[in-house]
Amino acid sequence: MKKINTSIGYNLNYTVRLMRRFSSEILIKKGLDITLDQWGVIKILEEHEGQGTSGILAESMQKDRPTLTRIVDILCRKGLTERMNDPKDRRRIVINLTRAGRSRLRKAYPIVEGIRAQLTQGVSAQEISQLQAILKKINQNCQE
Repeated sequence: MKKINTSIGYNLNYTVRLMRRFSSEILIKKGLDITLDQWGVIKILEEHEGQGTSGILAESMQKDRPTLTRIVDILCRKGLTERMNDPKDRRRIVINLTRAGRSRLRKAYPIVEGIRAQLTQGVSAQEISQLQAILKKINQNCQE
């Protein structure tokens, strides 16, 4: 059997972990006081017009609900999100992006763009496109 570090799964996981740690460290160092996961939640809420459910967030971020609940709890304590009863269905809780959350998101945009530029330094647009196409195929294979 081949060494583990020749496995695409191992290398993907290793790279993702490095990218997450690198990105979170920069977000914190730049004074945003959010991790990459927290950025992901507020960005997804923004893409859903400032409101979402734990189901939408869990699916979008590929996180289990307890992990997502912990992330949202932290964001609520920071005042970046809030939970409210859905006015159409009181059994359902919606998660809203607060004014402070929107402000933090705007401050984060240039930092996140800088992180993305740093992560892809020396990688051509064509290589990025190829990687995205390969990842899309792997994602499809996982869903079959």
